[in-house]
Amino acid sequence: MFSKKSRHINLDKIVTTDARGRTESSVLIRLRPDVSGDFLHTLEQGERLDHLAFKYYEDSQKWWHICDADTGFKSPLALVGREPIVTTQLTVIYGAGSETGAPPWYKLIDALTRQTGVRSAVLEQETLLEKKKVDYYDPDRGQDVQVEVNIETLKDTVVVTYNKLNLSRDDIEEVVRGEGFVPVETADTGRIGKQIVIPPLSLEYHGN
Repeated sequence: MFSKKSRHINLDKIVTTDARGRTESSVLIRLRPDVSGDFLHTLEQGERLDHLAFKYYEDSQKWWHICDADTGFKSPLALVGREPIVTTQLTVIYGAGSETGAPPWYKLIDALTRQTGVRSAVLEQETLLEKKKVDYYDPDRGQDVQVEVNIETLKDTVVVTYNKLNLSRDDIEEVVRGEGFVPVETADTGRIGKQIVIPPLSLEYHGN
């Protein structure tokens, strides 16, 4: 039984018979309609599709119209970033100091990937230019002067994808610290701050 507002209510009904001779009624697969819109909503922390449907359509059961307009997502939860699989970026420095040689990245990556729930852990490195003022002896003046120079610095970021039902971000940071690294900046790369399409309701939608 479907409610009058269900997206399946107008689909063709079919009857199938199983190997034991029992008959069951069902509906055909619903094909996604061609839906478009130019109004964009920026996702905030904790938002749900039924909340957005009530906000824009005054009916929490019309959340699937938003899904129809936003293609490329395997589930409604993925659209609003509420799936259990999350990705966290951790900018880290090696606590032992650079004088000891290259940081043991392989040990850190191995320790992370051995955690239950971790799908992947990779290192991303970015070279940055940082402006600094240094003292320089000017022989023409016979004195030290300050000059501004560009100094190359390396930004090391560990990107971890994991199931938050098994691990928390605090757990990930604890593993990082356990391998001698210090997280200086941590951020989740989810759907918060991303935009989704809120389509207008067509006559067909109003009728369902």
